[in-house]
Amino acid sequence: MAVRLEHVTESAGGHEAKGVLAPLMRGLSERVDHVRDQPLFQRDPEFLRRQLPAVTRYVNYFSPEVRGQVNLPASGPALVVGNHSGLFYMPDAWVVGLEIVRRRGLDQPAYAMGYDLLFGIPGVGPFLRRIGAIPAGGQAAEQGLARAQVKLAELYAGQPDMPDGSVKACEWYLLATRGLRGGHLQKTQSAYQRVAKYLTPVQNAEVSRFVQSWKPKAPPPLLDWPEITDRALT
Repeated sequence: MAVRLEHVTESAGGHEAKGVLAPLMRGLSERVDHVRDQPLFQRDPEFLRRQLPAVTRYVNYFSPEVRGQVNLPASGPALVVGNHSGLFYMPDAWVVGLEIVRRRGLDQPAYAMGYDLLFGIPGVGPFLRRIGAIPAGGQAAEQGLARAQVKLAELYAGQPDMPDGSVKACEWYLLATRGLRGGHLQKTQSAYQRVAKYLTPVQNAEVSRFVQSWKPKAPPPLLDWPEITDRALT
């Protein structure tokens, strides 16, 4: 028996399918649309802690060897990019995730991006959210960038003695408002207004120029990422 799917129109949750799987895909698409309205970051460190023994047993079954993990900073911001995509149940995803936890600990938030359709599957979606996964897609990327910009603004706002600290805080607060919605947007706007009221006209003009000309910069390539090899079981 063969099942044929045709992509006809693109919806918020992906592509709408015809054929045998159409009802399932439509249902998942609706659930994905609902998931996208939820808070982006739902990582639960205590839940993760309880899952570590089971994850460790699963990973050890494949006798993996991880190399180059010293290149991953033990603290602070970092970005790990794979050279291929894979599903959440594939062992390499869990090997890398477990090594990141070992290297950086559970208290430092670590997030992974996953295919947004997975987050519409009952049971799977909530589980992925709690271990730190977020749906991949333009909206998630935009929100994630905006949250990072807010954190940067808060760092500057928290150091009033820093030269131009208030200006930089307003710049990043204002940039963040582009990607935020709802309560997060209102909170960020209020924070911006609290700092901006102390700026001079010249400083306000500087903030406006920065926001109008800002474009994200690609980071330089990072070589020698952790290498994973699977030793054959005997």
